Amino acid sequence: MRTRPTAAVLPMLALTAVLTSCGAAPAVSRLDAYEARAEELTDALLGELAGGRAPVLRTVSRASIDDSQWLVPRERQAAHWTTTSTLEFVDVEASAVAGALRARLTEERWRVEPTVDQGGVLPSVDTYRRDASEGAGDWIVQVAWNDAHRLSVIVQSPVTVRGDEG
Repeated sequence: MRTRPTAAVLPMLALTAVLTSCGAAPAVSRLDAYEARAEELTDALLGELAGGRAPVLRTVSRASIDDSQWLVPRERQAAHWTTTSTLEFVDVEASAVAGALRARLTEERWRVEPTVDQGGVLPSVDTYRRDASEGAGDWIVQVAWNDAHRLSVIVQSPVTVRGDEG
């Protein structure tokens, strides 16, 4: 008795066609737009904060990419943009600056999130969220201070996909 090899191969070919067509649409990354917006928000917050009083010690602006998803194609890996700035004040308490930021952000309709205990590393952390206009998630601003004169501002974009760059 002779079997037909095509009978066994056809279901495999059909399954392969279905699986490869599932992810055929190109991944649209908003990472570049999120980078520009995160840096714009950071500049606006720091410009108002500093007012000539506080030197920015360091600012880091980078993509955070979840490359632990090894089965996910590189261009579809989850990513978001984060800027982190640290300021040191000489003539004003960091808690007063955080209070001014709190007033501004709540006036601009940022939602205040419960403070997260950082295990004593950063005694004071305020977290704010605002919906992204394109419905892609929330923007997050964190203001943290750990002594009388040093303050950090972190701006994080909503999650997008990595895209074909990066």
